[in-house]
Amino acid sequence: MEDGSIEKRPGVWVSTETGKILRSECCSCKIPEPPGFMLRDIIWAAVSRPNERDGILCIPCVERRLKRRLGVDDFKNEVALNAYWLREIKVRGRG
Repeated sequence: MEDGSIEKRPGVWVSTETGKILRSECCSCKIPEPPGFMLRDIIWAAVSRPNERDGILCIPCVERRLKRRLGVDDFKNEVALNAYWLREIKVRGRG
């Protein structure tokens, strides 16, 4: 889906003029606009396929591929985007 002003990346459509993400979806299940988060590099490498490395996966798809629930140690702590997920995991006793 490239028309000169939109670049299609795995799970992401980006404006080539502004660099702004116009639309996103999970590369696996195609759920639209999954909530953002960043995993530690070793976790991302374990769950993402080569054609998805620059893409997006939703939490349920990541957990399915890992065959376990995500814990606080799976997320990059220094990323503000992860604050919500780190709190949720601790609240649910999965930390």
